[in-house]
Amino acid sequence: MLVKPQIQVQLINSGAADSANVNYGMKKKNCTIQKCTIPECIELVESIEELSDQEKADASDIMRSEDNREIFMNFKNQQVRLLWIKRRLASLVNNPSAEHAVEDQRTT
Repeated sequence: MLVKPQIQVQLINSGAADSANVNYGMKKKNCTIQKCTIPECIELVESIEELSDQEKADASDIMRSEDNREIFMNFKNQQVRLLWIKRRLASLVNNPSAEHAVEDQRTT
């Protein structure tokens, strides 16, 4: 069973800000999609009951990428979010350096 925290997500569209309520059971938070913090994402990951403790721990590697945080927080459908994070976790297991390679490319 999925826990449904409440997160207030602010979408930026051509300079105008629109608010969207993402229903996930957490306290309301303001999160500009492009500036989602690692702690906000990890808090949401920890609320997903379908993930094992190991998967939750491994998700921290995925959340190092700003793009991954943006995608993760932008899903409104909790099942889609779960499928996405599981796919990313499987990709991380099959290619452990992939997540770090993306970050390395951005810093060069």
